[in-house]
Amino acid sequence: MWFVNQPGTQMIQLQVDRFIKNWRKRTDGDTYPRYEKAIKPGFENDLRLFEEFLSSQDLPALTVNQCEVTYVNHLVAGEGWESWSEMKKIFSFLGAEPAGTEDGVFMLRIPIEHAGRPNRTGYCRDTASDTGE
Repeated sequence: MWFVNQPGTQMIQLQVDRFIKNWRKRTDGDTYPRYEKAIKPGFENDLRLFEEFLSSQDLPALTVNQCEVTYVNHLVAGEGWESWSEMKKIFSFLGAEPAGTEDGVFMLRIPIEHAGRPNRTGYCRDTASDTGE
């Protein structure tokens, strides 16, 4: 089940084992609202409202076993880099890339502490493509 806000930039997905909130860029004029100022508080508010709904309907409370934050940057060739040999311009910790590399993914896992709930892990994922996809 999906719930989408009026401009279509925020969506909540309910699944049997998931409560997912997404921000998505729909038009060139859409500006990312920043995680700390809008995304995180908005998620917390929506989750609280959902938990209150479950309680008001005498439905079982949520059991959180994992929380995931995914942020995807598309790094397109021609926008700061041209070839894989220049990836260290973006990721300074990289050395030379192997010849023939077509694409890549960088993932960083960061512990998220919130409200004393355990097992919260954040995921930061950057992708790069020389095809613009």
